[in-house]
Amino acid sequence: MQKKLSLIFVFLLPFIGYGQMLHFGIADWKFEKSTFHLAGIIDSRKDPANAGKSLAGNKRTDIRFEQSAEVSIANYLSKSFNVDTFNTIPLTLEIKKLNITDLLNGKRHKLSADILFCIKRNLNGKTYDLYEFSLRPVAYKTDPLPAGSYEEMITASLKELFKQFDRWTQTQHGHPLLVRITSLVSDGGLIKIDPDTIHWTKNNKLTWEDFKGKDLINSPFSAQSNCLYTLEQRPIFNKDSLTIHVMLRPCFTRKSSWVHPDALQDTLLMHEQVHFDLCELYGRIFRKNIAGLTINALNFDKEINEVFNDMWTQYRASQERYDLETNHGTITAMQIKWIRDTEKSLNELSAWER
Repeated sequence: MQKKLSLIFVFLLPFIGYGQMLHFGIADWKFEKSTFHLAGIIDSRKDPANAGKSLAGNKRTDIRFEQSAEVSIANYLSKSFNVDTFNTIPLTLEIKKLNITDLLNGKRHKLSADILFCIKRNLNGKTYDLYEFSLRPVAYKTDPLPAGSYEEMITASLKELFKQFDRWTQTQHGHPLLVRITSLVSDGGLIKIDPDTIHWTKNNKLTWEDFKGKDLINSPFSAQSNCLYTLEQRPIFNKDSLTIHVMLRPCFTRKSSWVHPDALQDTLLMHEQVHFDLCELYGRIFRKNIAGLTINALNFDKEINEVFNDMWTQYRASQERYDLETNHGTITAMQIKWIRDTEKSLNELSAWER
């Protein structure tokens, strides 16, 4: 039978105590008119129960939370903020550093702490750093150490954090991460354009006088309508609310639209009018699509532009298909069909006319 050899190694280490447990009550301070509430606490440190160490000679005692820093601080702050979670901004407190050192020298304790808190905001599943607070408090106490000295250092730091943060928020109106309500309004009446440009309206049809551009003599076509969109996004902040005014108008540019002098027929003008009508139709589709967007103060520009680019691709394809199927207005039956179908679609989307 083979014998097992057991080796015992003995290390001489400083004495480590089982830990001094911290005990927190409920905070005796409150932000009655704060615009935010604490939605959660996260501890990004490796040891969530650790609060530091107490050193006296070769004797080391760990300072620890009873459960974790998250639970202890959450309980302490449970009544510090407005309970109206619907009308206030949800924020998260991250504990990046929280380490107390207690050095006992004779009859005097030197308490110091290395604290780093970060207030975060989650928008549509993405978390952003909003406000970082670093503090290194130092306090001197007589021995024996008064009860609650460690807790006092932590709670005083928390109070100072939120006091400064609350003061900071009062000067940050329009900060995208402090917006509580974001709404989108499709408004076509605020755009200023060149007087040579025509906005689409139901009762204002094109005439040949609107085609002021120089005709392309070598072009195989008899006329060309230059239709385009003017798009403007105007964010308006009001305290903790943001309204995005999205202004899109289908336009016809006179200087870039032309017709051959010998092609001034009513049927051709009717064909060109549908080109303009299609521009209005896809403008309404755009307005309808942005109404269903989920946006915030950080992503509204990107989201709106994505909807516009998608609409623009469909719009260009529809214009090309229109010319192809009607052979630029020369196939009468298909021209009539496109007129009727376009008018029907415009009526179905009449709620999105501006």
